[in-house]
Amino acid sequence: MDDSLETILTDLPGEAMPVDLPARVRARLASVRRGEARARTGLRVATLAVGIVSGVVLWPPFATLADGVLRSVQEAAAPMVSSLVADPGPTLWQLAEGVLAWGPQVSVGLGTTGMIALVAFAAPAFFGLIWTLGGRVEGTPA
Repeated sequence: MDDSLETILTDLPGEAMPVDLPARVRARLASVRRGEARARTGLRVATLAVGIVSGVVLWPPFATLADGVLRSVQEAAAPMVSSLVADPGPTLWQLAEGVLAWGPQVSVGLGTTGMIALVAFAAPAFFGLIWTLGGRVEGTPA
């Protein structure tokens, strides 16, 4: 054996490991894991509460908005499909322009409270998607 390694090994303390050390380590790890589980549960409950409150705030504006959108879609569906079949490029361009013009109108219709609720609703929806797909999407940590 190398002399320096032998010197280091002889300098190590010769005392035995405490008998209760493995049990203490397991207890500490279990305590940390319980704390992490409580934190995850608390985050999920808080996220669910934010989602529910945001959904309640958004329900009335979205109900009236959905009614208007459904009526306009029903009126425009047949001409849009026929023009999409005849000339898809300009039709898709006009559709995209219409959607971009429609966005500011929706934000004005929702008001400040509605926009804050919409943004607050997006976070729980995103976290819910992550938790639902956790470990199932290739390339993401489980």
